[in-house]
Amino acid sequence: MKVLIILVCGLAVSCGFNYNCLGEYFHTVYEECLFEHGGDTAFIANWQEFKPTDNENEKCFRACTMRKCGVLNREGTINDDVSVGLAHILSGGDVDKVAAIHQAVQACRGLMHYEKNVCHNGENWSRCVIEHCKHCGLVLNV
Repeated sequence: MKVLIILVCGLAVSCGFNYNCLGEYFHTVYEECLFEHGGDTAFIANWQEFKPTDNENEKCFRACTMRKCGVLNREGTINDDVSVGLAHILSGGDVDKVAAIHQAVQACRGLMHYEKNVCHNGENWSRCVIEHCKHCGLVLNV
């Protein structure tokens, strides 16, 4: 399944990027976050298609996914060590894309203006990475 995510340390939320999100665990994260935020598969489809959202539940679903995969910490800020892992996720397995995606992820870490609302931070960061990497060919295969 191809999926965009900008994305996701569940129980170990403070430990940084969760490499389990590169495999089947990612589907579990999706299901948990959909349940927690009253979503449906349209939330996933919208994210896969890089669509922005104004829906609060959908923003919170995205932030939940990012927290459980260690991209965001509990406070809703970007974890320090996510760049390489996230670049691999968003490359869809194409190692030639990793360097460009990594640069976009790093740029967005420096550009983020954090809000008190964790859900908004997740959406804002997603939009930044997508904008800075328009020509990277972002995709996620899980």
